[in-house]
Amino acid sequence: MNDPSKKVELKRQLSLFDAVCIVVGIIIGSGFYGACHLVTEQFSSLGALILVWILGGVIGLIGALCYAELATKYPGEGGDYLYLSKAYGPRMGMFFSWCQFWVVRPGNIGAMAFVFAQYANQLFDLGDRSSLIYSIGSVVVLTAMNSFGVRSGKWVQNLLTSVKVVGLLAIVIVTLVLASPPDDVANRIQPVATPDFHLAVIMVLFAYGGWNDIAFVTAEMKNPQKNIFRGLLLGVAIVTILYVLLTVAFVYAMGLEGASQRGVAANLLKLLLGDWGSRIISLMICISCLGAMNGMIFAGARIYYAIGCDYPRLSWLGKWNLRFDAPLRTLVLQGLIIVMLIVGTTNPWLGSEGDEFEVMVYFTTPFFFFFFLLSAISLLILRDKDVKLEGYRAPFHPLMPVLFGSFCVYLIYSGVTHLLKEVDPNALPFEIWWCIATIFCGVLASIVLAKRAD
Repeated sequence: MNDPSKKVELKRQLSLFDAVCIVVGIIIGSGFYGACHLVTEQFSSLGALILVWILGGVIGLIGALCYAELATKYPGEGGDYLYLSKAYGPRMGMFFSWCQFWVVRPGNIGAMAFVFAQYANQLFDLGDRSSLIYSIGSVVVLTAMNSFGVRSGKWVQNLLTSVKVVGLLAIVIVTLVLASPPDDVANRIQPVATPDFHLAVIMVLFAYGGWNDIAFVTAEMKNPQKNIFRGLLLGVAIVTILYVLLTVAFVYAMGLEGASQRGVAANLLKLLLGDWGSRIISLMICISCLGAMNGMIFAGARIYYAIGCDYPRLSWLGKWNLRFDAPLRTLVLQGLIIVMLIVGTTNPWLGSEGDEFEVMVYFTTPFFFFFFLLSAISLLILRDKDVKLEGYRAPFHPLMPVLFGSFCVYLIYSGVTHLLKEVDPNALPFEIWWCIATIFCGVLASIVLAKRAD
């Protein structure tokens, strides 16, 4: 059995600014750039488009209020793993961690790696295998940076987040100053032959995904009782404002039709600044992707470290490298799985077809929101179970977790519906087989390995 007395006492060295940078940095990655045109083409008015982005922010804020209570009452490493284990028992915590390790985390990071590769190749073309080289290279480099410790990881995160926020605000300002909008931009109606609201909502919520990752690093947060709540609230609010401003800027300059084209941000700056504009936005998107990937790599490794501290049979994962001040083993292992999934998704022999970004989003969405749903329900369970614990309390209980859980049910339904529509049942792609194998092995792992250390 693991000896609790030998667990490393983690340093509380993450400030409120670090928390906001983690939230904003993870959310604003490739999600908005990859999803923007897919969302826009489903709507026929700017007002409806703005409302759906605000709706995404509201859902994120409701979820953040729920997570703020869980994270402040249980400020340890592991986030959802910790909450699910306390609410449902160790087997559910193990199943969550298993799916995070094999599907959700590598799928989300892989999606952003592909978008990074797409735009990095516009800056420096590396030939036919550029997508694979850039996507794998970004994972390897960021994993290595985080292996040098918390201080190194957080400074990389803060720098990338600050640059991307300043850059996005600059895009909005330049657009409003230099653009000559279409004469009918205010009233333009875009004909939508077969609008897919399910797809729009999936993509909007994917673009807001990642704010919950702050829960994985609460054990390293200064004054977690206040900074977790503040970091979540400020982070989601900042992202919502930026998304709405960018959407207005795109439609203001190009109309709904232009804003529904793939690569809308690059098209906008090329329109305003010529070829230099394309290169600038490509660089901005690369920075955004790297910031989001870095945050998820940083936070994700903490989940598996927490498992290693709790389960004797996985104790080799619960080793904190004191020399580098980082969970080195889980960082390396996490990186290897992400690389495996990237290689599988880019291999035509395995049956993957279409845009890699969309493929990654489709097959991770049901998993992602299934565990969000369980976390929302866990708040209902733990509020009554641990009434004496101090921490932030989500207002209007139980309305907040019920609302958030309802949104999650809808997103699970939308994700499965869209996936069934897109996938040929006679030729299941690599990602579907990966998910099926993960669920099967995850159930076995939760039975065999979920004997916790007391």
